[in-house]
Amino acid sequence: MGERMTADLAGDALKMALSRRKSPQGVITHSDRGSQYCSTLYQTLLMKYELTCSMSAKGNCYDCQSFRVGFIIDPEDLALVA
Repeated sequence: MGERMTADLAGDALKMALSRRKSPQGVITHSDRGSQYCSTLYQTLLMKYELTCSMSAKGNCYDCQSFRVGFIIDPEDLALVA
């Protein structure tokens, strides 16, 4: 992967995850508000693959501890968390 968390690295990781999951539909991605996730590149990928973006509250990267940063969430799994 890479030594630094860049927008390119985050985008590549997202595309790899989508490929491994065979491009699932209706997916929510959760991340913190890091510059790589707010970048035009990453946000464009979310729109291209019709993914719903979920981000931590400003200044609180721990507000959704049940999800891992950048983890792809299947909406059906949300019922198990709620």
